[in-house]
Amino acid sequence: MKEDKSDRVFRFGSSLYPNMIKSIRNAEEEVLFEYYIVRWDRAGKKFIKELKRAADRGVDVKIIIDGFGSWKFPERVKNYLRNSGVQLIHYNPVKLYKGIWKWVLRDHRKIMIIDGKTAYIGGMNIDKKHLEPEDQPETPRKEVIKDTHIKVNDSAAKKIRNKFIESWNVMQKEEELQKKEIDEETSDTVVKGGNIKTEDSILKEYSKRIKDAEDSIKLTQSYFVPQKIVRKQLYSAVERGVDVKLIVPEYFSEVRIARHATKNLYEELLKNGIDIYEYRDTFIHSKTAVFDSEWATVGSLNLDFQGVLTNLEINLFTRKKETVEKLDREFESDLENSVRITEEDVKNRFWVEKGLNKLFYAFRALY
Repeated sequence: MKEDKSDRVFRFGSSLYPNMIKSIRNAEEEVLFEYYIVRWDRAGKKFIKELKRAADRGVDVKIIIDGFGSWKFPERVKNYLRNSGVQLIHYNPVKLYKGIWKWVLRDHRKIMIIDGKTAYIGGMNIDKKHLEPEDQPETPRKEVIKDTHIKVNDSAAKKIRNKFIESWNVMQKEEELQKKEIDEETSDTVVKGGNIKTEDSILKEYSKRIKDAEDSIKLTQSYFVPQKIVRKQLYSAVERGVDVKLIVPEYFSEVRIARHATKNLYEELLKNGIDIYEYRDTFIHSKTAVFDSEWATVGSLNLDFQGVLTNLEINLFTRKKETVEKLDREFESDLENSVRITEEDVKNRFWVEKGLNKLFYAFRALY
């Protein structure tokens, strides 16, 4: 039976996690695993078990977990993995003496690569709250996390692997890993992993897609606090006739103060022609965009201060027709579970809420 090489889009861990675990079980040479949050819960325990089993059978397993996002990850479990031959790095562990500014330097990526042939990339952490609502009845529905993750193959997987290798070689200086050559340099998939200061900037690729858009821009952002330059690019797109729609969460199950910073921009966004919708079923944690139904992006980058300037992030940009169509359909589906925000809604906000919006917007660099 011929292997299906088409990209696959996932919205919940209930379908994503079994696919990832199956890929770990089928790994023959290496598993590269880089995650912001790995919870020690029923989801995380399954991954740890399979990663250890892979190492036990001789697969080269390398793990990077973030020191802030995964600060509760048990030390005994890290030792358990290392004793099995797993190489594990804790990126920028939280230390009181470092000061708060060091704490905001995070590895926010969520990627896994198997044998350089298959990769998973998107916004989902390893956390039981990413399961379907019916798979976690103990969790209030608004705290269930809906996201977007994608499975890719071949050259796209190699490109994602090379981004992992860049990070690993900086953090683990004893052994320098080699990148894989991309056999087919196709222009239908681009992987970016740099910040605004680098040539590999995700934001620069976003800006290019915004500037090139002629018909529509469909953004889904869990934390939307973009710099003025990005907002101006979106407003320019509206002025030339582009329909710009933005979906943000109505309810935040994480970093709830970030909602205030986003809402502080509502008035400006609406006056400049951006259509804003609040998703009101679960907490939507996706970081995706579809441009003219021709290009799409999925990854870890929020258009906010940390994502653009300080975090390690990674996004895949693709113009593969089938994948773009899937992501376009997912956006339209999310729109059906969202409520449009009007200028009247913003005007009628209570004065205390307006004050909190301004206050937390002022401190947007810290979360």
